[in-house]
Amino acid sequence: MPIAVTEEMADSICSDLTLAELLKLRATCRWWRKMTDRSLRLRLHKDLLHFVPFPLRLRDTLRLTRSVLSGSFVLRFAMHRTNQGDMDVKDLDIYAPQTSAPGLISHLEKEQGYCILRSRSRDPIEDPEDVELYPPTAIATVVTLMHRVKFTLVDVIIAAGNKPLLPIRHFWSTTVTNYISADRICISHPRLTLNGRGCIAPEHANSLAMEELLEKYRRRGFVLKSFAFNRAKAQEDRCCGYCPHAMRSFGDPLCLTVDFDPCHEAQVMRAFPMTVPYWTYGGWACGARCVAADTASRTIEHPIIG
Repeated sequence: MPIAVTEEMADSICSDLTLAELLKLRATCRWWRKMTDRSLRLRLHKDLLHFVPFPLRLRDTLRLTRSVLSGSFVLRFAMHRTNQGDMDVKDLDIYAPQTSAPGLISHLEKEQGYCILRSRSRDPIEDPEDVELYPPTAIATVVTLMHRVKFTLVDVIIAAGNKPLLPIRHFWSTTVTNYISADRICISHPRLTLNGRGCIAPEHANSLAMEELLEKYRRRGFVLKSFAFNRAKAQEDRCCGYCPHAMRSFGDPLCLTVDFDPCHEAQVMRAFPMTVPYWTYGGWACGARCVAADTASRTIEHPIIG
C-alpha cells in the first residue's frame, strides 16, 4: 500500500538534497514541483536570516527595485549539501540599478537595522584591483552597510544605469557568474559549477587579484582552470557547451534558471523589464580547439530578460 507523503515529510526530504537532485525531483510531477519550489524559498529564507531579520520584506524590496543577489552567498545556496556547500560567507552582495538603489538602501536602514558604514566610488588609486576586475561602465558606486546589532555586512553594488546584471557578467570566473532575484535563481554554467569546477575569464587571467581569488576558491574545494580544460571529460576533445567564443546571456538554454515563485516573477517581468547582457569571453583557449575570429571579450545588451 503506497504511503502518502505529507508536506512536512516533503520538506524534510528536500532539505537533504543538492540543487541538482532537487531539480530532478521537481521534474517528476506537479505536486513535487510545488514542494521543491517551496523548499527553495525556505532555503533562501533561512540563508537570508543570517543577514536580515525580515527576509520576506527584503525579497519584496528586491522585487520592487529589480535588484539581485550574487557572489558567495548565491554560490553557497547553489552548492547546498555538496562538498563546497559549507563555505563561510562574510557579507551579502546586492546588485541594484542606479535609479532604484536609494530605495533599497533606505529599506536596509529603516526596516532591517543597518547603517551605512562607507560609500565609495571606484577609484583606480584606492582600489586598483576592483577597477581592474570591472569596467567603468559596469559599476557606479559600492555602499557598505553594517547591522547595528549583529555587525553583519551588506554591500549594495550600484550598477551604472538600469543594468544590475552587467557587473555579474564581468565576474572573474564562471563559478560565480550567478544570481538570485526575489523569485528566481540563475546559474550561468551549471555543468561546471554544480560539479565544483569553473573556468577563468580570459580578460582577468593576468589581473592583480587573480592569485588571491584562485587560492580562496580552491580552499573552498573548487577546481578552477582556463577554458583550455573546458571539456566534457578529460579524454574528450569537445567542450561541454561553454565555448568562450560563444555568445551567452543569463537565461539562455545553457543556463540553469529556476523560477521558485513563478507567479511573482511573471508579474514583475511584465511590469519592470530588466536589461540583460549578452557576452563572449574571448581569448584563444577552448577545450574543443575552437578557432576564434578574434580574442576580444564583448558585451551587448538586450532590453528584456525572460
